[in-house]
Amino acid sequence: MSSSPLDSPDSGLGLPTPGTGVDCATVFRLASTMETPVVLATVLEARGSVPQIRGAVLLVGDDFEIGTVGGGAAEAKTLAACRATLAGGGRSQVQIDLAGHPEESRDGVCGGRMRIAVNPLASEDRLLFRDVAERLAAGEDVSCRIPGPDDDEQTRFQIGDSVDERHSVRFVGRDVMIVVGAGHCGIALARLGRFSGRRVMLTDDRLADADFAAVTSAGLVGTGVEVQASLEVAMGFVPAGVTPMVALVTRNFHRDVASLQALRPHRGINIGMMGSRRRIATVLEALRSEGWDEPELARIKAPIGLDIGAVSPEEIAVSILAEMIASR
Repeated sequence: MSSSPLDSPDSGLGLPTPGTGVDCATVFRLASTMETPVVLATVLEARGSVPQIRGAVLLVGDDFEIGTVGGGAAEAKTLAACRATLAGGGRSQVQIDLAGHPEESRDGVCGGRMRIAVNPLASEDRLLFRDVAERLAAGEDVSCRIPGPDDDEQTRFQIGDSVDERHSVRFVGRDVMIVVGAGHCGIALARLGRFSGRRVMLTDDRLADADFAAVTSAGLVGTGVEVQASLEVAMGFVPAGVTPMVALVTRNFHRDVASLQALRPHRGINIGMMGSRRRIATVLEALRSEGWDEPELARIKAPIGLDIGAVSPEEIAVSILAEMIASR
């Protein structure tokens, strides 16, 4: 069973494979492992209509690019600055002007502006980046002070809020999703959740059985999904102050009731439950008999998922994740 939210390198440079949820946590994890020269581009300012948010990152090496600052002309200009830094240049800052007219010599016509810091990484940055990666992957937000071109060479990345807001960025941790039930729909939802960059924990009491756990792990290979036999144990791995979303896609009524009883003390958690109208009504009635009041029952969204006519496990997973994104 896995209890670490930080994805391990796959092979070679440890670059992620397509569909494994490249995000800030992934980029910082890779940056912490690189022994060859690399450059990190960080969006410090994003105003108006722009293709990425403040805190988006792009890691560039001699033969790879991981992450994004938005694509198109903005990314091309940033990549050029990163390549110049790799070739021996120092820190720099890229100004992206997307407020122009098609006939003007600007970086685009979206309507906004971006400011992006470009920094070569030193060996002393690696330990800090590993800490940042671990915390982001667990679901925590992390504030960092990003060096700028006017800083001296001794100024390094620092964790913590900075008095200089122009160089301070709050990186957003992964959304945390707990999927209860490792059947076909549960595995499809866990894979899709991880694909979209979330921290995903998949729980099922049957995972205590070695054969069932082996089959489940085979369906999740390479995804970085964490698996636990106990919902209570999975909840224990959620950092204080982080509120997960929980999806119940269990195999029967009894597992629904047991899971909801385990979640009852955790106020504020969004809970969704899959099931037919009859099954849902039976579960809610069982909870009422256990003393649940109407405000407590109102925490449960059932049936979970947007009504898109989903049939296959993969389509059901799309409907559930879409609803989670919309309600975030």
